[in-house]
Amino acid sequence: MLVMVNTVIIIMNIIKTNNPISYFRLILVALSALILSSCALEPGMHMEAGYSNFMPGSTPANQATFQISPVTIQLLNELQAADKPAHELICTNEDIANYEYRVGAQDVLSVIVWDHPELTMPTGSFRSPEESGIIVRTDGTIFYPYIGMVPVAGKTLSEIREIVAISLTQYLEKPQVDVRVASYRNKKIHITGEVIKPGIIPLTDIPLTLLDVINQSGWFTENADRSQAILTRDGKSHQIALSPILKKGNSLGNCLMQNNDVLHFPDNSLNKVFVIGEVASQSSLFMENGKMTLADAILDSGGISLTTSEPGKIYVIRNGLANNRNTTPHIYQLNADSPKALLLADQFPMKPRDIVFVATAAVTRWNRVLSQILPTATMLDKVDNIRE
Repeated sequence: MLVMVNTVIIIMNIIKTNNPISYFRLILVALSALILSSCALEPGMHMEAGYSNFMPGSTPANQATFQISPVTIQLLNELQAADKPAHELICTNEDIANYEYRVGAQDVLSVIVWDHPELTMPTGSFRSPEESGIIVRTDGTIFYPYIGMVPVAGKTLSEIREIVAISLTQYLEKPQVDVRVASYRNKKIHITGEVIKPGIIPLTDIPLTLLDVINQSGWFTENADRSQAILTRDGKSHQIALSPILKKGNSLGNCLMQNNDVLHFPDNSLNKVFVIGEVASQSSLFMENGKMTLADAILDSGGISLTTSEPGKIYVIRNGLANNRNTTPHIYQLNADSPKALLLADQFPMKPRDIVFVATAAVTRWNRVLSQILPTATMLDKVDNIRE
């Protein structure tokens, strides 16, 4: 509307002039304004509802039309309900309470029969229990005097103790047997990513939880994304939220580690939110512990410009691929004409790689159009003066 008003004023000036060159110059300026307004070629970025995505490799037949969803209380409730990690793994305290270590190949066992030193592997100041113990063979058995081959793989220490004691009763009266693991070699987990001491941690008779792993790995590095960990188990990856565990000790995520688990702690290089448009400082912002609201993003960028922005058109552009959700981007619009909208902005959760775009006011776009047209008009005026 403002463009049309200015164009009418220009046309009125055209009618009043009798100078052919001025007449031509004003017509050129008027046509330029009309072309720019009708073709939406004003400087800067624009966003309108129902526009098509021109993604690389797409064709007009498969170009999707993105709808812009207004930010409302209902939308916030829907986002909160849908905000669950993909392949979430739920753990319980029962897993830890019922944990028992089961012996496997390459473990080293120490078998002691009280009052019968001839049946106990000799130890001394020059031999550690690991060196003097019995190594479990790859077939899961050990050799023990009088008994012979004893299957131990997959059994607990109490089960092995019972097998040895019962087998010795035909040679000894009421044998007192004790079985221990001198060295844990069979079960282990792999730690990768942004912790101070990545590597391999053996599983022992003491239950090992995710929080134990973090502590044994020396805690996080400065570049770690402390909001999540990726646990790969049996060929399937599970995303585990770390914030409830680190802040509240939530046992539902503090999973018991299992043999051959791979626990990865990603870096925070992708945990960014981009803010562009009519803000004091266009920037990319790191999400602290994976958390940020729309209000945080706007204010950390210096706030919206009170002179050039259109507060009713604040957009959040969310790429489904970047957030491991789906391939369809989502666009949300916050109408911040009223300061009350900041309450909604403070509850709107940002996701990594989100783009916040603050639109430009119509009058600002028009002034920017004029700033590009005026040099041409000035040039024509100089040409006019030369000819005169």
